[in-house]
Amino acid sequence: MCPPVDIRAKYFQIQWASDFVLHLADGNTGVREICALEQFEKRAFIEKLEFSRRYWLAAGVMDWRVYVYGGAGKLVETYDQSLC
Repeated sequence: MCPPVDIRAKYFQIQWASDFVLHLADGNTGVREICALEQFEKRAFIEKLEFSRRYWLAAGVMDWRVYVYGGAGKLVETYDQSLC
């Protein structure tokens, strides 16, 4: 079980934007968040990703993923629905 991630209240006071919102051929929606490894190692950025996940889940989007890139643009990790 994942420990809960705290979210700062100020994130609820701004309009959310995601990197990619995909409208798939089967009628479903997918969301892709893209970040660098350096960003992914910061608590504030993890909080923003968790807010994104919760926002899109509340909107009915079940296909939410994070792609983390390291040096030279290489994919380091992929996270699907959970940051834990």
